Amino acid sequence: REMDAVCVDIVPRTPDSATLYFFVGDTDKYSAGQFITIDPKQFPELERWCAYFAHKKGKPEPVRAYSMSSTPKEKCISVTVKAEPYDSENDVYPPLLSPFLVSGSLKGREMRIRGYSGPYILAPNHGENTERVVHLVAGSGVVPNYAILKDELQSEKNQHVKHIFIDVNKTYEDIIFRDQLAALADTFSDRMELVHLLTREENPQAYGGNFHKGRPSSDFLGDYICDPEKALV
Repeated sequence: REMDAVCVDIVPRTPDSATLYFFVGDTDKYSAGQFITIDPKQFPELERWCAYFAHKKGKPEPVRAYSMSSTPKEKCISVTVKAEPYDSENDVYPPLLSPFLVSGSLKGREMRIRGYSGPYILAPNHGENTERVVHLVAGSGVVPNYAILKDELQSEKNQHVKHIFIDVNKTYEDIIFRDQLAALADTFSDRMELVHLLTREENPQAYGGNFHKGRPSSDFLGDYICDPEKALV
């Protein structure tokens, strides 16, 4: 459904990402992990770019989908967006909407969004066959899993299930929700283990014992999955 939304706040997360908070009235009608869509054609600042891209591509600019970082219990819905870079050698067109959203230009403004959509959620009864959920995320892919994790832990769902959160990023500064994930791991230490992998840091262990260098190998993941028959990845 289409909803009238007001962007009440924009909070930077990393140098190129931010969380946008929207007030839409009733919010308890979605599942953690789902997404909303935003039509770039509604913004006057992007009107000329949309017309230009439509001329070049031969079709109107489509809506963009953004995973929500909020849970149904929160007053506002939120999306966390990473501003896409432009590589002139590999990209035909520069990014349109994500840099605009991250810029802070929408704070205090009314807009239209559409939601809620997406099957990327945890089944309510997953705990019947699962002892641990292993979240394997990278970069801005952390967003829906962060919402799922918050919802499970803070709402005390499936309390016998442990969550292993493996987050892969280039550098320490690239970690979206770095402090928020650390706080969850500290508060729910009996139900959550947080693991960071950094690919471009020489000494990740300097940030803590749960930081490692490189990308996740099969052997590395196997140490956290343990029994594949009882794990949900």
